[in-house]
Amino acid sequence: MPLFTLPNEYAIQWIDDFIGVGYRFYDLRMNVFPIFSDKKQANKIWENVIKWWVDPSIKIRFVEVDDDYWFVMGGDTPFPESNKSFFKVLKKSEHYERFKKGHDGEAYLRMGIYREKNESSPVELFKKKKLVTDIKFLQESQVKDDELARNCLYHNRSKTT
Repeated sequence: MPLFTLPNEYAIQWIDDFIGVGYRFYDLRMNVFPIFSDKKQANKIWENVIKWWVDPSIKIRFVEVDDDYWFVMGGDTPFPESNKSFFKVLKKSEHYERFKKGHDGEAYLRMGIYREKNESSPVELFKKKKLVTDIKFLQESQVKDDELARNCLYHNRSKTT
């Protein structure tokens, strides 16, 4: 039995209505960013959720399941009523593998906006960023030992099958 549980009104709400996840390799630190199609939605999520996350509390988990991976992200906030985390099931890619090998335990978290009509640079990145130092790559069998990943898969597995 857990020592402390949040009341139902403060349970984590999972955000999965974003396009995917992008990676940028050419900054001081690698960047990881959820990609949205709507700038207003992305800005609202940044201002209402991510802005309030305390940098050392931000966690990103990549849970590998066969040729896919679950992107899982969350952080601690002083406002439990806005307790939201992110997840998306994606196909492993060359960019994912490059990030996995080269992130060195930290990355900047940013938001990306996909601009279909801009072929030279289809993703616009927010200038705002957070430093994430708690990044883990897990196999599905390791999820039981990680609270964020376990919670995500437990609550969202049925949405993805």
